[in-house]
Amino acid sequence: MKISMQDLSIGLVTAAVATSLACGTGDPVSGPSETATAATSAQASGAEATRTAPSPSATPSPAATPSPAATPSPSATPSPSATPSPTDETEFRGTIESIAGSVLVVSGRWVHTTGATRVRRSGNAVPFSSLAVGMLVEVEGAPQRDGSVLATKIGSEDEPANGGGNGGTVGAEVEFTGRAESVTPPTLRVAGRLVTTDGATRIERGGDAIALSAIRAGDLVEVEGFAPADGSVRAKKVKLED
Repeated sequence: MKISMQDLSIGLVTAAVATSLACGTGDPVSGPSETATAATSAQASGAEATRTAPSPSATPSPAATPSPAATPSPSATPSPSATPSPTDETEFRGTIESIAGSVLVVSGRWVHTTGATRVRRSGNAVPFSSLAVGMLVEVEGAPQRDGSVLATKIGSEDEPANGGGNGGTVGAEVEFTGRAESVTPPTLRVAGRLVTTDGATRIERGGDAIALSAIRAGDLVEVEGFAPADGSVRAKKVKLED
């Protein structure tokens, strides 16, 4: 049997195709197209992945560093309280008019005593009970706002009061120092006592004569004079202390 060249060629081609299919190379015609399609799909998937991938979270800015708290200013140191001036002292002489418990009335002036009050007679310490109405005494102490005196010392004399040598019409002689509380010429009030002046009263400062109006409330003055029974003082001398 004669095989033509055409039949041989067709047989070779058929064998080649069968061999290709057996080796898994696929259809030579459709292979490149499928490869291109796969490549396109891969590119599309990559693009989709790029679109859907979340963008990295923004790095948070660091929290602002808080400024340090302001240092509080130190409290102002309070000014020290003013040191009070020493308590005024008064000293006067007079006759004991009455005694009631620990309180005496000396020439019209109330005198309060305490356990700390020293009572002396002719320089010697004596009990308070040794004092008696009619005695001439010298009182030292602190004047009170009501005009009385808180006595620190009471000295008794042996002789009775003589009324200043004028029959007792003027009163016992007194001498005391205190603050002027008010000045209304011809009178002034010193340590709670009313002091009356007249033309015979010497008013001075540092040895020089001055007018009564030169004395102001709050000034420290020394008074000498006589104490009538009403507790006031008829001044014979008023001295303004420096």
